Amino acid sequence: MRFRRAMLLGIVIGGLLVPGSALATPGSGWLDLQGVRTGPGSREVVVSLPVGGASGEIGMESGKEQPTWGPASFDVDDGGRYWIVDGVNGRLVVVAPDGAFLRDVSLREPVVGALDVEVVRGHAFVLDLVAQPPAVREVDEEGDVAGSWEIPEEYAALGATGLRVDDGPSGVSISVQIAGAWEVPLTRGGKGVAGRRIPVQVQENHANIPAQAKADFATGVAGTEARFGLEKDWSDWRHATLTTYEYGRAVRRTVLESDAELGTLRFVGRDDAGNTYVYVEQMLDQGTRIEAYVKALDRTGAPVGIARVPVEEFATFPERFVRVTDAGELLVLVPMRDRVEIRSLELAEDTSAGLPSHENGGTAVAPEELSSSRGGLVSRVLGFVGGLLEPEEAHAIWSPLDANDRAWDYLYDSWYCSGANYSRSCGDYLPRYVKSSGKSYKAVPYCWGGFDTASQFNQDMKNGLDAGDTNTTGGKRWCTSGVDCSGFVSRCWGLGSKQSTRTLPGFAYSVSKSKMRLGDAYIRPGVHTMMFRYFTSGGAQLFEATKGHAYDRVVTHAWTTAELGSYGAYRYRNW
Repeated sequence: MRFRRAMLLGIVIGGLLVPGSALATPGSGWLDLQGVRTGPGSREVVVSLPVGGASGEIGMESGKEQPTWGPASFDVDDGGRYWIVDGVNGRLVVVAPDGAFLRDVSLREPVVGALDVEVVRGHAFVLDLVAQPPAVREVDEEGDVAGSWEIPEEYAALGATGLRVDDGPSGVSISVQIAGAWEVPLTRGGKGVAGRRIPVQVQENHANIPAQAKADFATGVAGTEARFGLEKDWSDWRHATLTTYEYGRAVRRTVLESDAELGTLRFVGRDDAGNTYVYVEQMLDQGTRIEAYVKALDRTGAPVGIARVPVEEFATFPERFVRVTDAGELLVLVPMRDRVEIRSLELAEDTSAGLPSHENGGTAVAPEELSSSRGGLVSRVLGFVGGLLEPEEAHAIWSPLDANDRAWDYLYDSWYCSGANYSRSCGDYLPRYVKSSGKSYKAVPYCWGGFDTASQFNQDMKNGLDAGDTNTTGGKRWCTSGVDCSGFVSRCWGLGSKQSTRTLPGFAYSVSKSKMRLGDAYIRPGVHTMMFRYFTSGGAQLFEATKGHAYDRVVTHAWTTAELGSYGAYRYRNW
């Protein structure tokens, strides 16, 4: 990380530094998120690149029945250069410290799709969750792969969301973030887990790990022994605790409180002055309006600064869009419809450690028309008519657990790709993770208009049909097999006919976003739908059939609350 300017303000109030192993009670470290009435400081644009596919541009992809996706992450190297993951165009875009475009670095095989990046000594380490098996790849400045760390299937199933690279005297070590909430190390040479299994426990609609294991899976900071864990109070969604661990011992706890429900909370980083940065969201108007901030805390856990993250300007959400440099500069990646910016956010003085009260109003995340909390009259009518034309199959004992089992059937399906499955026969497009024939792949691929079960897909592959189809023009093609987003949710709900994102709400009723439970669905009519697994402090873990980030198949993936602001929350009407 580079130095631009030190930005933290030096006012300190009652933190909770605790010597030894004793822990303080909330006391003066309590963070009242109603306290700030003035807005955070100015934003300086340090990088601005147009959207497109030419050199020096950043790709963005959208289409029918699919959410827009674009740049996935960014980092700043020791020389002050910005590295942006341009997944749509399959490259890294390198920008000079003064904001001038330098060059593109093409990501070659075995890299399939990068979702996060950290740059160490001129080499980019990219998190490739699209490849099979998923891995962290070390890429040199020419785009050649210099090393690999395979990600165990268990970690991928829990939802990898980011990575951390430590550069020590014996070389680099790699850690992978899970579900935006926990972290685990990988072994060198791509041999998988470093002797550690994540003991995730699901309770009601959220997942956590046992108290005795929290220090082991807290998020680390490169070059230090400090680790940080964030945990939401799931009883009311209005409190969260940031715990600081040093050498495996909890030494400090800082409690955050809000008068609105808290959304996603993620650890951003720590600067060389020892200040800690946390990304936090407030959910307003039943989660359709989001305010996002970064809180800065000093070494004692006392609040010293706040910056507002302009999520309302995002045309799409990167995997990692906020970073802090070693010098304490806060940076945010802002993908807009016509350009992609990196902005330096000025921290406003914030000794009260508060977020603006929700009474001041929030900002709608998505500019497009939001679906009604009741599903929308048109969607309900279409769903009712669809049910009359093609009666819903009766599942007398169908339950959310059946939906969960069927989702895993799609995700863990193993199939052999023959030459006939690989070739294209009727104007269809090959899923991007299917790189060659004559080998086996996992997960049922995305197929426009698809409504096939995993077993039907396997039979279709034996019969020589094309594996998947990412061409979303026209209707379902006769030569293809697989499942699209609404076909996937329709199957998981046990429906006897394929519904679209517009008709699915007619088979459900709306629920509060904080009351989601296994088998429920997020639906944005005309755009996308996903099935809910559980919440973590880092967001919602979902099942989906998606083209986003070049997955082109059924995956499990973590979404932030801000990303879900334009989606309605629905429960199948028979549950």
